[in-house]
Amino acid sequence: MAYRSNLIFGTKKKNRFLGVCIAITILGAALTICLLGENLFIASSINKNTASIETISKTTEDLRAEVQAVKEQKVAAEKELAELQDNLAKYEPVVIPDSMK
Repeated sequence: MAYRSNLIFGTKKKNRFLGVCIAITILGAALTICLLGENLFIASSINKNTASIETISKTTEDLRAEVQAVKEQKVAAEKELAELQDNLAKYEPVVIPDSMK
């Protein structure tokens, strides 16, 4: 008995060749669809990550501006505190030492 192929496309060689070509075409189409889906998924993932990075970058810049404003307020408050301490020093009671009494 001769070996028979599991794929039954007829007994002619042309039919077997046609079957192999159809199988390769279907496999190629499936592979193309899988790769296209993967590329679309990766592209959407990159877009989401880019949006997140832009949001984080904007938030970071806003926080840096707030930090700078707080530093400026701190310097202004320290100057005001120094002025107030100088003014209060004028009104401190004079202590006369015992040796001068």
